[in-house]
Amino acid sequence: MASKPSDFFIGVVDFFSIVLPGALLSFLALDFAKERVFGWIMPPIGGGMEGWMAFAVASYLLGHFVSLVGAAFLDKVYDWTYVAYRRRRGDRLYKYVGELKQRSLGDHSNITNVYKWARATVRLQSASATQEIDRLEADSKFFRSMTVVLVIFIAAVARRGTLLVSSVLLLLSFWRFCNLRWKCTGTAYLCVAVMEANPASREKTAGA
Repeated sequence: MASKPSDFFIGVVDFFSIVLPGALLSFLALDFAKERVFGWIMPPIGGGMEGWMAFAVASYLLGHFVSLVGAAFLDKVYDWTYVAYRRRRGDRLYKYVGELKQRSLGDHSNITNVYKWARATVRLQSASATQEIDRLEADSKFFRSMTVVLVIFIAAVARRGTLLVSSVLLLLSFWRFCNLRWKCTGTAYLCVAVMEANPASREKTAGA
């Protein structure tokens, strides 16, 4: 079966949102791992390919753990702060798409939120719009994970005089995460609204 561009793109999403933050955290924890993990809890490892394999596995695992922590905590902080600020005067697009979700799912509309429904709707009807949403979501997840990594970094190096610079990077990373997440959800809502107003704009996805 021939591979599709979207199959490769999902790999790119994983790379930016999981592997890269995990690799940075693995690098920061390298000395600790050599002293407290390998040769103590786990068998010692050598250099060369063996070391690179251990680094790759650690990057993937830590990346998933960082993403999990970010989803559990930073998404809520995003809702309480950035979303609340942006919607302080209302959000007509969000309200309109919410009404479309209510009409589409009826009594079962509470099974998912507006964004997940909008993203699923776009995924079924437009491959090109889906790629744009996936790109923004991957970027937002990268900065969300980077925010978690920077929190860990600040806790580890707070006594080394780098607190100010690290804190500035932390705030910028969280701000960028919020900005990209807002663009991602807004793009999904706008795509659904356009497709509802103009059915001819809908595409047949590659898997349809």
